[in-house]
Amino acid sequence: MNVYLAAQWTFAALVVLPALVAFFSDNLVRTAYLFFLSLIGVAGMYALSGNDVLAAGQIIVYVGGILILLLFGVMLSTRVWRKRPASTRPANTILGTAAAIGVFFALYFHIPKEAGANVRGESLTVVGVLNLTEYLPLFEGVSLLLLAALIGAATLARKK
Repeated sequence: MNVYLAAQWTFAALVVLPALVAFFSDNLVRTAYLFFLSLIGVAGMYALSGNDVLAAGQIIVYVGGILILLLFGVMLSTRVWRKRPASTRPANTILGTAAAIGVFFALYFHIPKEAGANVRGESLTVVGVLNLTEYLPLFEGVSLLLLAALIGAATLARKK
């Protein structure tokens, strides 16, 4: 077994196992952190397949943005520490098992046995240069918008 295939299966396990544990978890905060591990696994699979721009986008947008917003929502909610109803467990078990089996078969039959030959390592450099030259005003505008959202969320979270 070569190193590439072992790394692919490691990242695949990092995607699937936290998702399975999240199906059975009663704590929403723990579920959000398990979602974090799954998103990191997806970014690792993108990186191993040579899609460095998608891997960076996965980390920046999903792990750095969407997951943080999800955690803000969970933390600001008054019902966070309440456990999930027991009536959802059979559905969670069926859906989680079906999803795990589907992902396993998809990975088993579609993981390439070695890295692609036409992978270019310069795509992230091109995107970085464009973001800091041609698209700099848009890049900074989005940065200010995210900062304003963070300040607004912190203000809403404060006690009166």
